[in-house]
Amino acid sequence: MEKLTYPLLCFQLNEEAVLGILVGTEYQLVETSPQRLRSTLTDHLAKIYKKEGDYPLLELEEPTLKIVETNFRPTYRIGNGAFPLTNKVKLEQPLVYGEAEPGVYECFLPLLDESFYCYDLGQLDSLARHFISNALDEKKPRGNLPPDLLPYPITRNSDTESKGRQLFQLYLEH
Repeated sequence: MEKLTYPLLCFQLNEEAVLGILVGTEYQLVETSPQRLRSTLTDHLAKIYKKEGDYPLLELEEPTLKIVETNFRPTYRIGNGAFPLTNKVKLEQPLVYGEAEPGVYECFLPLLDESFYCYDLGQLDSLARHFISNALDEKKPRGNLPPDLLPYPITRNSDTESKGRQLFQLYLEH
């Protein structure tokens, strides 16, 4: 029996609500705790498996969370014109990555619904900043809730040394 593992990115929205994003899939959910998120998502994916006979494909070895900081200049676009704002905005975006196959890292920017591959971890930050800038450049400045307004992601260990390192994970047996 094969064991599938999915990284679960969690944000504590308020005392009673935790947003969970099942990285690499289209699934997002709000529940009362990370444990309830895992339980609800596990039940939902089991129902999908019974109906469709398969789970969403995601193969990441040791998924890791990293917060990438970038400076971005929002730009309004009207027709063929582009009107950049005067000041840059500092953004912090969560990046989840893991080895998909030897030497190939699959990377996700879950709040921007973007993904990319990285072949050299030394270039990970610059690649992430590039994809963050491109994704934000295509959005209207007031079009969506700015992703930087979400709180810092919560992780399995709450101490500051491991903050941003150990994602919650969802395990399924297939």
